[in-house]
Amino acid sequence: MDKNKANAQILLLRERLVLREKFPGASVTIEKGHLVWLDEIRPTPLSRNYLVEVTWDGVGRPKSFVRSPELEPPPAKKLQHVYSPDEICLFMPYEWKSTMLIADTIIPWTHEWLFQYELFRLKGDWYGGGHGTPAGAIPR
Repeated sequence: MDKNKANAQILLLRERLVLREKFPGASVTIEKGHLVWLDEIRPTPLSRNYLVEVTWDGVGRPKSFVRSPELEPPPAKKLQHVYSPDEICLFMPYEWKSTMLIADTIIPWTHEWLFQYELFRLKGDWYGGGHGTPAGAIPR
């Protein structure tokens, strides 16, 4: 095993341990060299539950997917800050480093994204910041 793969495996094992400790009800596995975290997220007490899957290979960026319910934009709008209909965009490339813990970054960022998504569905505007969109105050 080369050094990069060995380092990636160590990072994946560390992540699995931390995620299992912080989210005991979640499914956390390592499959074919990828960490897979699967759990329900409810961004606020008034929100619905979202089935979320986070994957990471220990090298590239972690990926966060909303598996259900299907993400839908408000009428006459496009989904904001997504890579695909179910893969959400949580951060700029320079904001992630492999030394960070998914439990302390990607999972909370996914909660925040889902909160902003719910506002987007309600108000029709994206207030969560991101690519070319400054973060704004929560609308009234």
